[in-house]
Amino acid sequence: MKLKILAPLSLAFIGRCSAGGNPTCCQQLTSVFPALVYFPNSTAYSASLGEYFTEQEFSITPTCFFHPFTPAEIATALPILSASNCPFAVKSGGHGIWGGLANIQDGVSIDLAEFNGVDVDGGEQGTVARVGVGMKWGDVYDFLGARGLAVVGGRWGSVGVGGLILGGGISFFSTRKGFACDTVVNHQIVLATGEIINANATSNPELWQALKGGSNNFGIVTRVDLLAFPQGDFWGGLIINPFSEEAFEHFTNALHIFSSDPEYDENASLIFTYNFDSSTRTWIIISNVQYTSIAGYPSNLEPFTSYEPQLINTMRVSNLSDFAITNSEGEEEGTTRSLYFTRTYVSSEVLIRQIFEIFNSTVYNTLSIIEEDVTWGITAEPFPPILTQYGKLNGGNILGLDPSDGPLILFLATVTWHDSVNDLPITQAIETYFSQIDTLSKSLGLYNEYSYLNYAYKDQKVMKGYGKENLQQMKSLSKQFDPEGVFQRLVPGGFKLDD
Repeated sequence: MKLKILAPLSLAFIGRCSAGGNPTCCQQLTSVFPALVYFPNSTAYSASLGEYFTEQEFSITPTCFFHPFTPAEIATALPILSASNCPFAVKSGGHGIWGGLANIQDGVSIDLAEFNGVDVDGGEQGTVARVGVGMKWGDVYDFLGARGLAVVGGRWGSVGVGGLILGGGISFFSTRKGFACDTVVNHQIVLATGEIINANATSNPELWQALKGGSNNFGIVTRVDLLAFPQGDFWGGLIINPFSEEAFEHFTNALHIFSSDPEYDENASLIFTYNFDSSTRTWIIISNVQYTSIAGYPSNLEPFTSYEPQLINTMRVSNLSDFAITNSEGEEEGTTRSLYFTRTYVSSEVLIRQIFEIFNSTVYNTLSIIEEDVTWGITAEPFPPILTQYGKLNGGNILGLDPSDGPLILFLATVTWHDSVNDLPITQAIETYFSQIDTLSKSLGLYNEYSYLNYAYKDQKVMKGYGKENLQQMKSLSKQFDPEGVFQRLVPGGFKLDD
């Protein structure tokens, strides 16, 4: 039985930019880099375009793709683009969801796919993996796994390194080590001026902190140096249960108990999803479970792994690369339209129940409006205090989360479909849904302003959700490291500091 499972992975706003479609920008780059600029109808252009994950991104056609191989080439290109007010986008792995996130219509798309090196070195800080941002996490894990090592990175092997890290980055190891960004000991970044600098605990430390969640607002990061650690095989897999009222009661209670456990097991990782297929009008329950040790059976995950009946059970002991690649199986780049929308709330059994029940009503209300088959999902990912503590412990990040926020749960609504005529009703349904949940959570004192950048919809106020102080700090750093505002004006993709 083959099931279509919707689960989480890892902006074109021309008003910020000069008019697009100016071929002069690409011609200027071609005059300096004749072998690195690709135009429509070329094989290399089609290859870059084909790497975008969603149909929304794939349908955007830049005037050209620029394929640099070195930071120095980016350093030469950025002043050219800036001087001519050329709108541009920056792509790491192309796994973003909404159109214009890492692509740009009639502009220059910078493809970082050639920044695909990884090596390992020891030093005062321990073992460090130096990783190019154009790598996919599955390839990183293959390289490190052969050496008995791992890093805190994406849970889907097809996701690119750069975007996930700069958006925070949730990992199988996050409750042991923090967000992926918390393990970055150095960012190599090219500024709009063409200067290549490092941001770490001793050199540009405030920028180092801001890049831990600050996305593409300061420059183009070309390499991240990550703390690596010994890691062998571990326990994990996927369990799918049929939906029933009894199962709903069981998992509502289990999710709250697991998320709010004051003795949360740091090895435990859970992605819990209710998934709806409109063609069959059927819900299924998906528990994507990992326990990053094989020392003892993880009893805290037993409510998710042992509940019967089960349609699928792939639980096994395997390696990090296998789990990440398996999560990405079945993906077909550029073939479906997708929407992600995320919010974060304090764990509460009452709220968890309402989040699903209102989502169920939202989905059924669309059935008479949307004629094509649509896949809907509502996912919960626990953010216990032992996860959010690592920001401060590792030099600080910019996310604005703190253990005092309590046991949080990140919720993610995911939708996939094919016909663009349904973009508006689907988007309106999800926006209305989260407006209802926000109102409810505020009335219960369970609202948290944080939105995980890598899951966020383009209209969400992600940077504002980091808190006033952090937002002001990023604005100050933007003026310091990008005084002309190139990455605010000319790079419409991503979440900007004035959004």
